[in-house]
Amino acid sequence: MGWRYLLFTLGALTMGMFFLRFVVFQFQESPKFLVYKGRDIDAVKVLERIARVNGTQCTISIDDLKLLEGQSGHETDDEKLTLLAKGKKEFGRLGVLFSTWQQARVTLLVWVTYMCDFWGFTLAGK
Repeated sequence: MGWRYLLFTLGALTMGMFFLRFVVFQFQESPKFLVYKGRDIDAVKVLERIARVNGTQCTISIDDLKLLEGQSGHETDDEKLTLLAKGKKEFGRLGVLFSTWQQARVTLLVWVTYMCDFWGFTLAGK
């Protein structure tokens, strides 16, 4: 009978976390991601919400982001890029993971760890 109580408790905890995640806590996209995608107004709104939750004043405005627009060095109009150009751009972002020998070593170790973990659970499940 004890295992039934365990399953009911785990089910209740899971449903509670599901409720909290989707109803109580409203997660936002990161401002960095929004700026990268060219959604500056949404990024400022997220920053204002973060400041409001932390009880401070947000000093960044849309005008500040417009001033930085020419200095970024990347094109924000992703619709104009071809599929191949988008692929090269996204693959180029992975270059930071291999910028130094130590960074490349850590990246490869993390990837191999996750692969072995996946394979271990897959084989154990068979």
